[in-house]
Amino acid sequence: MSAITINIAEKRYASAARNGADHLALSQLKFDVPAGEFVCVLGPSGCGKTTLLNLIAGLDTAYDGEIALPPGTLEHLAYVFQTPRLLPWRTVQQNVDLVAEEQDDGAGLAARLLEAVGLGAFANSYPGELSVGMQRRAALARAFACRPELLLMDEPFVSLDPAAAEELRKLLRAILAERRATVIFVTHDHAEAVQLADRILVLSGAPAKIAAEIDVTLDAKQRFDSRALREFAETHLLARDL
Repeated sequence: MSAITINIAEKRYASAARNGADHLALSQLKFDVPAGEFVCVLGPSGCGKTTLLNLIAGLDTAYDGEIALPPGTLEHLAYVFQTPRLLPWRTVQQNVDLVAEEQDDGAGLAARLLEAVGLGAFANSYPGELSVGMQRRAALARAFACRPELLLMDEPFVSLDPAAAEELRKLLRAILAERRATVIFVTHDHAEAVQLADRILVLSGAPAKIAAEIDVTLDAKQRFDSRALREFAETHLLARDL
């Protein structure tokens, strides 16, 4: 897959108030994402991070600019939202099967993914019977069931306690080591960005622009070493007030 090119001149939302000024969410936002790269988009709440993902996914087409995706990318795009969005009337297996059955090996793929995320024993459980962390694991399995070329993730671990969130970050990196994809991951958590990303794009407040671009040079072990993680964040992010 060739690079993804983002060139958003501006994205506005109409004001809800009569005669109110439009809200300018994104302005002159430009960057490329090479195939296979993991990019974290880091920025404060409300700066336009989710808006950016929705534009890339084609869920919102009302903007000025251009987003160039390689041919066929939208057919192999997975979007993991802040909430797992599992169908409550279907079992975990059935939720993943909805996507996996479109692949050649269907049910076999779903079963392998559920085992990979530690939910093999819960395949016949319903989402309401699972903890939030387990639901997020199921959402990861469903996302990878379509064999995504592009994976969009919108703060998928935001509501978890720190230990559970770190466990899922490790799981995500492990899955990506076997099932490579291009990833654009939105977060407001500095440590999360450093643990996951090949490159971090720091957005300003709305209208969002790129305030900094940081390559993460830590190896896999250092990313989950608290001292190395803290030193990198302090040097590259916190010291620059990012």
